[in-house]
Amino acid sequence: MGISEIFSSELYNAEKFYEYFSEEDIKNIPFDLYNLIDIEQKYENQFTFQNFAAFFSDLYVSLNINDKDFKYIDSKLEEIGFSQKFSEYLYSDFLIKKEGAIFVFAKMRKKSNCKYLEEAFINEYYKKKSYIDF
Repeated sequence: MGISEIFSSELYNAEKFYEYFSEEDIKNIPFDLYNLIDIEQKYENQFTFQNFAAFFSDLYVSLNINDKDFKYIDSKLEEIGFSQKFSEYLYSDFLIKKEGAIFVFAKMRKKSNCKYLEEAFINEYYKKKSYIDF
């Protein structure tokens, strides 16, 4: 079963990673996640975004995924520029998505992602707040 089907039809369960994904599915996860951003933003399925947060918490925190698969997924996400694409959520009109994006970046714990958080803070909060101040 692919990640798109799981993310759009049910809540992701971290303990079932290897029940959800075959070895072949695991090879496609980074690319499917990248493409799922566009699909989620277009259709706004009730499960998809919250499953992003749950998946990344599983990947970077819970250690339910073995080292070989973690290293592959993590390296491919970086290689395809996933964080830049995912940073679009930092500008969402929906607070839950902004908060979720911050949560995901925090779980990833990558210094290279700080630029997306800093840019969003400056453009979404700091500049807008300075227009409101008297």
